[in-house]
Amino acid sequence: MRNVAAANPRFAELENTVVTSIDVTDRPSIDAALALTGEKFGQLDALLNVAGYGQVGAIEEVTPAQLRAEYETNVVGVLNVVQAVLPQFRARRGGHILVVGSMSAHLSFPTMTVYASSKAAVRSLVEGLQMECEPLGVKITLVEPAGYMTKFFDNVKTAERIDAYDDTYARMQTIFDNAHFGNIPKSMGAVADITGIDQPPQHFAINTDGLTWVRDTQAARLAEYAKWEHITKETD
Repeated sequence: MRNVAAANPRFAELENTVVTSIDVTDRPSIDAALALTGEKFGQLDALLNVAGYGQVGAIEEVTPAQLRAEYETNVVGVLNVVQAVLPQFRARRGGHILVVGSMSAHLSFPTMTVYASSKAAVRSLVEGLQMECEPLGVKITLVEPAGYMTKFFDNVKTAERIDAYDDTYARMQTIFDNAHFGNIPKSMGAVADITGIDQPPQHFAINTDGLTWVRDTQAARLAEYAKWEHITKETD
């Protein structure tokens, strides 16, 4: 955790749990956490890479510095942790890496576009990683959630507002108000169920709302490609 003081006190009562400080943008903290894990448990069997935060703001409102910070945690942070763990998995031709992406990697929402773009980058990284690791015996799963009512929304970064986008924010609020939020214990249980099995999914959706969004979005996208295919064919 970035702040171990915020850990649930019950963790201290669990013999099979160790809580330590880690920042995915700081490679030494990752290596230290892995060393501590190795000392306590020996072999590492699975990694669940879940760190990330949201950036709210229309494209015109978000500064380049805010975008870079978002990518530093959400994208480079994934790379940092995977690169730290992969050598030991590769050496013994085993292990399971699960990376939490987002269904927003498939469709952007107004004022959440920078966050969605970071998750699209994660999706591309993980799908490439899957192909690279398949011959090495290392399993890779991209976990793709949709909405959950967690402290995620307390930790989002906000851009300086431009009044012209008030209607855009209102549109996003309507989407949010009508969203179906997933069941966290059931969802984490489902992730636990697929961790370490012989043939885990490469893509795993949690919260059926997100799966519906993606299906509808992909269907509309394919329909649009088809509509203009007569011109596309002229480019051959």
